[in-house]
Amino acid sequence: DSFEKSLSECADKFPKHETGKQAAEILDYIRNKKSMEEAKSGGTYVYESESEHFFVLLFPNSMGSINDAKAKFSDFNTAYFSAKNLKVTNNFLDADNQLIIVKSLENKQKAMEYYHAFVNENDKLKNLKSAEYFVISSKNYSSFFVEKKVADYKKFFQENYLK
Repeated sequence: DSFEKSLSECADKFPKHETGKQAAEILDYIRNKKSMEEAKSGGTYVYESESEHFFVLLFPNSMGSINDAKAKFSDFNTAYFSAKNLKVTNNFLDADNQLIIVKSLENKQKAMEYYHAFVNENDKLKNLKSAEYFVISSKNYSSFFVEKKVADYKKFFQENYLK
């Protein structure tokens, strides 16, 4: 665990340097291996940094119009990610919540770039930041949508994407 933390710090501090790139590759390998072992023993999610990812925002119906929120994401995407041809869709999670899904981001790195752009944007999307949001691989999204356990995925996301 301290080894993973050290690799993560190295990858974050030196993302463009060869050492940082190698640390990120080793970290990806370890996380993938660990998540595969957890999946075999009943875990739901698998860490796959090179697979297609989505950005997901949990939108409580109490926040207002889902169509207005989707339009804000579309405007954000046009302003900052116009070359990516991203699509904004929504799905019902349950009676009280919907999911706004931005797809498709080619891998974890591109998804995290989008995630950080969302976190740092203080104009079009600022009213949506009180909601829960995360990035997720397309395979894990399928599992998440079946299970519908936000806290379980958020824990996986914290451990594998934000550390």
